Amino acid sequence: MAKGLASLLLTGLLNIPIAPASAATLGNLWISEVMANPAALPDAQGEWFELYNPTGDVFNLRGLSIGDDGSDRHRIDSDLLILPGHFLTLARSPAPGFTPDYVYDGFTLANTADEIVLRDELTELLRLDYAAGFSVAGVSRELSTLPMRAAAYALTPAAFAYGAGDLGTPGSAGSFTPPVVSAVPLPAAGWLFASALLALGSTRVMPRWRRAGQPA
Repeated sequence: MAKGLASLLLTGLLNIPIAPASAATLGNLWISEVMANPAALPDAQGEWFELYNPTGDVFNLRGLSIGDDGSDRHRIDSDLLILPGHFLTLARSPAPGFTPDYVYDGFTLANTADEIVLRDELTELLRLDYAAGFSVAGVSRELSTLPMRAAAYALTPAAFAYGAGDLGTPGSAGSFTPPVVSAVPLPAAGWLFASALLALGSTRVMPRWRRAGQPA
């Protein structure tokens, strides 16, 4: 009876589709640091922001656009790779106090309120909205906790200067370790299946030849 019940349970569970873990997408990237208001350099030279890839995949940003909710827009028309566990710096000029990975035009970071939005041709993939008080002259904001919203960005400490003296950590974690992404949990059906296997073990349903004392 126990053997029949266990077989029925297993048959039912095996017929429950278990959804695979979601594949990483460009939307899994983080806007990890923002320098909207440099002090050592003019805004047109010193503005930049940084992306971080917390996944195990390599992404090519070619074809994405950088913009805001207004008319600012820049399209990335060349290959631009971001490797697993790496930072990528995108700047308004080729000399913001360091050598950026990519230089854009047609997009500026306001010192009061603005947005950083990355889109493909169909979908908004990444967004950071910030308001007055987010931007402090000469100091970047670094993502310190998740989820990715303005309140989760902390001012870079005075120990982390770069270039002509602005504070920031372009291209590195600096004062804040990137937030840890928790592992994707096993879907509910998977837990049921695992529980069923444990239950089967606890019933000690043995094959007939084993119960008869024959060698394994």
